[in-house]
Amino acid sequence: MNIYKTEFSSNDLSQGDVLRRTDDLEAVLMEIHPYYFHNKENKFFIVLSQECDLVRRKGKECGIPYITIGAVRSLPFLLNQVILNAQSLSVPTPAPILSAQEYSQLDSFLSRIFNNNEKDYFFLPESKTQGFADHCCAFLRLSIPVKSDLHYNKCLDAKILELEDSFRAKLGYKLGEIFSRVGTEDYSQSELKSLKNASLSSRLIHLDKISYKFVEKKIKEWGKENQGESLDEVTLSQFIDEIPKKRDMIIDSLEQIIAESKYFKGAIPSAGERSETVTKIVNRIISDPRFTSLIN
Repeated sequence: MNIYKTEFSSNDLSQGDVLRRTDDLEAVLMEIHPYYFHNKENKFFIVLSQECDLVRRKGKECGIPYITIGAVRSLPFLLNQVILNAQSLSVPTPAPILSAQEYSQLDSFLSRIFNNNEKDYFFLPESKTQGFADHCCAFLRLSIPVKSDLHYNKCLDAKILELEDSFRAKLGYKLGEIFSRVGTEDYSQSELKSLKNASLSSRLIHLDKISYKFVEKKIKEWGKENQGESLDEVTLSQFIDEIPKKRDMIIDSLEQIIAESKYFKGAIPSAGERSETVTKIVNRIISDPRFTSLIN
């Protein structure tokens, strides 16, 4: 899905125009907004002023004294922030580890981001052919003014992308200028899944509830023995490799339930041993195709 116009006006700015950091624009930032200049996470900027205020009619200046532009940062930068805030482990790990619930919340957040339904952000997908190589997000609360009479043309010269009309309207809605929900095309489920996988696959580890509890316990024990240190990647991989297989955990539980049942009192002669009766029952269960189909 392409949210940008293939051809756009080079005479006027529009709400939603993406601006690259040209030498002239950087000089403006350095002079009046040095923090935004020095923060290299601000890869691009986006025009946030209303469309009607930006038009220059009959050679006159635009209708506002200041143009508002917002910071555009990479999607990985935003995800790193969100993931760090989401994980509950107190011991630093080489890769973020999320529980199933935390991952589900992150998955929902990404769906809202990609379909531009998340408050405070506007997703800008990559467009390599138009000089926009990576997925980014406009941080709508990180906005700054520049003087229209002095800097309009510098912003115009920095323009590399213009939003399609429906997405420009959606941006306006998110900025509070439009009070009814603007419908824009959402990504299909397959496109959404592909975007999520590409964004998260190498960025974190997510585990089901039981596995997460197992690794969490291991990490906490390690943290007590190695206070003030960060968990290394080799040790983390070892903990993950030690996660019991679901099938083995079910079999162990079956053995324990059967052995402790009132019908099998004394079936286990001593700790760590298993009677022949219990063994036969467990083996019969785990060899049954109905059981196998449930755990695979």
